[in-house]
Amino acid sequence: MLDQAPQALTLGWSATRKLPSAPICPAPSDKIFRAGFERAYGHPPSEEQVATYIKVWKRDHLALISEDLSGEWKQRFLEIALSNFIYISLN
Repeated sequence: MLDQAPQALTLGWSATRKLPSAPICPAPSDKIFRAGFERAYGHPPSEEQVATYIKVWKRDHLALISEDLSGEWKQRFLEIALSNFIYISLN
């Protein structure tokens, strides 16, 4: 298990989706998602779809190391994993 300081540096994105506090594991760019979505579906995604994409990305990436998380990061993972945001409407 990582200690708190190395864990924060390793994981590095902020809970508010602003600039990452470290470059190792930032959340994905919403600009890339928006462009790909519009190219695939012919219209831009809603803000809800963008937020859902980011949450799912974080959940999936944190799940890979979830057994080694502790403290704030364990809580973040549990909140994301247990929330009801799995469905993404493409309309």
